[in-house]
Amino acid sequence: MVRNVFHLDDRPLTSIMVPRSDVVWLDADASVEDSLTMAVGTRHSWYPVCRGGLENVVGMISVAGLLAARASDDARIGAHALPTVFVPETLSALELLESFRLRATRMILVVDEYGEVQGLVTPHDLLEAITGELHSGTPAEAWAVQREDGSWLLDGMMPAEELKARLAIRELPLEDKGLYNTVAGMLLAVTGHLPQVGETVAGGGWRFEVLDLDGRRIDKVLATVEPPDDFPN
Repeated sequence: MVRNVFHLDDRPLTSIMVPRSDVVWLDADASVEDSLTMAVGTRHSWYPVCRGGLENVVGMISVAGLLAARASDDARIGAHALPTVFVPETLSALELLESFRLRATRMILVVDEYGEVQGLVTPHDLLEAITGELHSGTPAEAWAVQREDGSWLLDGMMPAEELKARLAIRELPLEDKGLYNTVAGMLLAVTGHLPQVGETVAGGGWRFEVLDLDGRRIDKVLATVEPPDDFPN
């Protein structure tokens, strides 16, 4: 855990954020009751409030804020949204930690050079980056779970630096190009397309096989040690 704290300055923000495709947002023109119903179903604490999509963010709101808004005469949640903090995706995880401290916010949206929202980060995501775990922290949800045969079941969103540390890899394919930050990004960069289930990529003495896709996102990857090359007799 201490090692992960020191390495926050080396971790790109994109490696710990919730990617845009997984961001759940609430419609600014929706009623408080409808928004509460959606919030209960998705079980997050904070939500971006948008008008039409993430291209038009009007603020953010918590479940507690939705409950408080029940007593208001204005039934649309856009009127109850709080200002949102935006940071560039070029920030490091350590710089993000400082942003949370200075701005006293519970959710930050990450934008690219064009101002487009690419994801969001909460203090809980930073905690996961430090502890090296995901969500509930149970073994089944760890970044990497080692199986009895020595192979590893990896989460596609596992940071590339964490992958190198876990599997004792010195260098990953195309690492010097700066094209990716996660295991899924590595597979996309090497193959040049969205790999299908069963496709493999070799690198660092390991073979990485796509096990599961969640829509257009690489969800699970199996890493196995590459067998040594056969020497001629």
